[in-house]
Amino acid sequence: MSLGWALAFVFVSFALPFVWFAVDGRPEDGFVVAVLCAVFTFIGLGVMTTHYTYESVDRSKIATQRMTENGTTKLFVHHPTGTFETTDAYIYENFGDTSKVEVVVEIEDNVWASENESLLVRPKQ
Repeated sequence: MSLGWALAFVFVSFALPFVWFAVDGRPEDGFVVAVLCAVFTFIGLGVMTTHYTYESVDRSKIATQRMTENGTTKLFVHHPTGTFETTDAYIYENFGDTSKVEVVVEIEDNVWASENESLLVRPKQ
């Protein structure tokens, strides 16, 4: 869905209740309902059009650093996309085993925002 269509849906969801209540002689009630409809449409379209894609990352393009501070063990993974930090013991202990842990770039996309990329280290599925 394009941004133009999404904006059209929000506008129609605003206009219809406003017009409907205005015809009945209660425009102030129509305005409140119209705003609520537009807000719910905006949120609904954001949720319905959000999707995630995952791209594998070549391990040669990342740098890792392990750190223990005040008894807390952390793993830092650096990549041009970003930095990932975790205290997850499973990931920390098994990071070197590519059959157990994978490094991916998570790409989030929806109608209201541009693509957002973040680095993700997770147990292999």
